Amino acid sequence: MESDFKQVKDKNRRWYILLLFAIPLAMYFWFGMQHITEFETADEYRWVSEYEKVRIPQYWDAMLNKDWERTRINDKPGITLAMISGVGLLYEKDYAARVDVQHKFSTEYDPEKTQNVAYYFRMPILLFNGLMSVFILFSLARLTKSNWTALLGATLIVLCPVIIGISQIINPDAFLWVFFFSAILSFMLFVRDNKWWDALFSALFLGLAFLSKYTSFILVPFFFVIMLSYLFFNYKELAEEGKIRKKMLILSLSYPAIVALGVLFFALGMPAVFVNHDLLTEGLDQIKKADDVIDILLYASAFLFVDALILKSFITKNILKYSQFLGRILPALLYVGLAGMAVLAFYNWAFGGNVLGVPDIPYDARDEKLFRNLDVWNKLMLELYPFVYSLTPIVFFSLVATWLKSAWKTRREDAYILFALSSLFVAFYFGVIMQKLQVNIRYSMIMYPIAILIASLGISQIFNWEKMRNVYATVLFLAVVAVSGASLWLIKPFYFNYATDILPKQYSITGGWGYGGYEAAQYIHSQYENSEELIVWTDYDGFCPFFKGRCVKGSQIKWNKKDVTDNISFYVRSRRGAMQTEKMWEGLKEKRMEEPVWELNIDGRPANFIKIYKAADVSEQALQ
Repeated sequence: MESDFKQVKDKNRRWYILLLFAIPLAMYFWFGMQHITEFETADEYRWVSEYEKVRIPQYWDAMLNKDWERTRINDKPGITLAMISGVGLLYEKDYAARVDVQHKFSTEYDPEKTQNVAYYFRMPILLFNGLMSVFILFSLARLTKSNWTALLGATLIVLCPVIIGISQIINPDAFLWVFFFSAILSFMLFVRDNKWWDALFSALFLGLAFLSKYTSFILVPFFFVIMLSYLFFNYKELAEEGKIRKKMLILSLSYPAIVALGVLFFALGMPAVFVNHDLLTEGLDQIKKADDVIDILLYASAFLFVDALILKSFITKNILKYSQFLGRILPALLYVGLAGMAVLAFYNWAFGGNVLGVPDIPYDARDEKLFRNLDVWNKLMLELYPFVYSLTPIVFFSLVATWLKSAWKTRREDAYILFALSSLFVAFYFGVIMQKLQVNIRYSMIMYPIAILIASLGISQIFNWEKMRNVYATVLFLAVVAVSGASLWLIKPFYFNYATDILPKQYSITGGWGYGGYEAAQYIHSQYENSEELIVWTDYDGFCPFFKGRCVKGSQIKWNKKDVTDNISFYVRSRRGAMQTEKMWEGLKEKRMEEPVWELNIDGRPANFIKIYKAADVSEQALQ
């Protein structure tokens, strides 16, 4: 009777949690719908636009016509983007019509058509990621065995500004984070519960992560780390129940099978692999030492299997048994180290001083030579800088608090999860430093849900939500939603440019990414009744598609004839464009006014600007 009552109570609580999750999910869609058609980021035009080989339409044309070779549309490879965003082709087939006139060195766009194209190809991304958050909610509930922890985790994910921001952008990273995280959750569940459907989901999401970006290869060794973490932290229970050998046989056979099935899903999604087998290793060729890592993993998996089959896991049991003394030392060192590095990176810029003297290398300068010559310490600080400041305060401080608390004491059910997820931070930042890659927010997208889950484990432990009455837990939950919503409101609608206000305004952690171009175009339209007759120069990717007149971009000005360049009315400049066109801008000094007539500083940060300068010979009267 008592057992039946508990089952009914748990079922009712699940429905209550799902009902509560409807609040942040509705907020996700509401915020995500804001401004969704009023910006354009770099390279989006290559996926669905007037570009000669438009990637998304090419993929579906190749699939429908069984032209398998043409299903390789990009070297990322970005297939999941083509699959899901490609739903927009059902509603908007005439995407190239947004270009009214294509001159030799300038373009005239149809802004209304531009917004239609953006709407139909971005909405599937926003909707899909929102729906996947429900899967994440239920997976977290199973994994953590805590409905409230699951609710907190899923809520903080859907209300994370940069996750909403990337879910508005036609870019492979829009899906990489969700498939990457879902693959980890599914594999963790499989390792613990041995359910066949978790193995299938693990392989499916692994394949979809591969189809998003090849950087998801990090999942292959990380899956092995998850296996070892589970065995290490659950050794006593497994040994007492006599299940170590059975567990080893299952995992050592399942691990390579899941990876192989993931590769099969990858190949089915990009059938060009069956035409050109070299494409299977194309992604690995972009990652240093990838072949060596695969060899090590294969040998290790084979060792575990042979040891289990022939020696009844004798060697593995003894390794686990005599390494148990590390069960407190190793996690404590990891957690204190991670918390310390995060706090140091945060502290260094928090009070406006760069007190550690970290060299100022812009996150989007891509100056590999300069970054390569730094020592490891400065590299690490620069890698952490954009990440720690793009977390909302509630997530950052909860993340650090969780690590510090867990260095002293961890709930047994969370030990394996926390250690495995935390070790991914070490693997990720070690990997990017080895690759000599200075990461920005977009490159770090896979780490946001990981950080949020760790933070959620800490919040749940601190307040002991499971033992709280629903009414008190609900009040705390709504407080978390309100604080998260406030962060979104303050950055609205430029979510992908979010930085916590603790970072002084003189610093910036990301470029405009197309934000502000629409607003700049609207200003110019408001200044001239027949703005379609104007010629405007810009260094900015996000401006031209929203401008009614003739748009000259960047170095195109060099090739246009004098009758075009002499009739330029406005010059639009951005931070990112300024880095690339500094000499050109100086050469335009006599043609433009010295001070801007309009300026937008995204998030109130002068380092992330869009400015409009009037041509020197344009009279005030002419622009009325």
